[in-house]
Amino acid sequence: MTARDVKAIGTLVMCIDSVSVAGQPFFMGLGDLPGDPFESIAYALSADGRTVVGAGRSGIETEAVVFSSGTVTGLGDLDDGEFYSNALGVSSDGLVIVGQATGPNAPRSAVRWVNGSISTLGELSLHAYSEAWDVAADGSTIVGASGQEAFVWAESSGMVGLGDLTGGILSSIAYAVSDNAAVIVGKGNNADGRPEAVRWVYGSPQALGFLGTGLESTARSVSGDGLVIVGWSATGGVGGTQGFRWESGEMVGLGGLPGEEAGSSAFAVSYDGSLVGGTAMSSIPGGIEAVLWDRTLGIRRVKDILTDLGISANGWTLAQVTGLSADGKTIIGSGRNPSNQQEGWIAHIPEPSTVSFLFLFLLMPRCRQSVLSGR
Repeated sequence: MTARDVKAIGTLVMCIDSVSVAGQPFFMGLGDLPGDPFESIAYALSADGRTVVGAGRSGIETEAVVFSSGTVTGLGDLDDGEFYSNALGVSSDGLVIVGQATGPNAPRSAVRWVNGSISTLGELSLHAYSEAWDVAADGSTIVGASGQEAFVWAESSGMVGLGDLTGGILSSIAYAVSDNAAVIVGKGNNADGRPEAVRWVYGSPQALGFLGTGLESTARSVSGDGLVIVGWSATGGVGGTQGFRWESGEMVGLGGLPGEEAGSSAFAVSYDGSLVGGTAMSSIPGGIEAVLWDRTLGIRRVKDILTDLGISANGWTLAQVTGLSADGKTIIGSGRNPSNQQEGWIAHIPEPSTVSFLFLFLLMPRCRQSVLSGR
């Protein structure tokens, strides 16, 4: 299996490094592997903001891809039957990538790539479907699901099941792990038979609850320090599902976009938990928009933030934020490009507090004009 460099957009990603280092805001699409149809998605971002992983289409095949240091590389698969692979998580330094590929003992197997070399993580039981969703900062601990059970994998112990909430039928999945691997988050099946957001602290599961009168929730990401968890919960009210931020035992809803229905979901969080990324319901074509949330300004469209910073994303529909760098300055997501093709994207913004200040500063002339006109 040979990794393939896609030189056509290598220069584009090289620009990402140079602009990011300079600290200047930017937005750009990540492109795709050669072949039709054109379709790519960005799933995860390294903590340093330099390595993006996801999937592209190499002809009719779905292939895991990494965008890093001036090159875009297809990662191949396990060369066993149907060609398929997908990269879902990446270590802090970008050196270890995890995901899923066609496997020798199962239709799809959890895998990791180290220095471009792929290996399978195995399954909890023979012929069980498995997938790896995230990896700890140093690349040594990987989490995901095999069959109906969440797992944690380490070089020394291999794949170990994490179990589930007490009283329910086994059905759990682990989506994310903190930097030091002490906290794992995902969802399980509670005693009432309903999916519920879960965190495992050193292997012990804890239910996180729901928003409002909702009866279903999922924990999708955890801050690097393990203290803040984000995801979504059915609310039992208008909007159906709402993104949440959980900290110190309290789950708080992130709301929805002003003037829109309250529906939202959270997929990513910065290292200290201060910035949350995800998607919210919208009246635009496609019905959802990429959003960021912080304590100062609440929930905002990514496209509005870029516009207020003088960055053009004209013709793009930004659907969701899927990853944040540790400092929250670099964000990735998925959407549709000006040619209406699905494409992953990356943006670099100043510190969240700086963005808030700039947003308010840029808004001041408009507010002043409204006050003077009496509106």
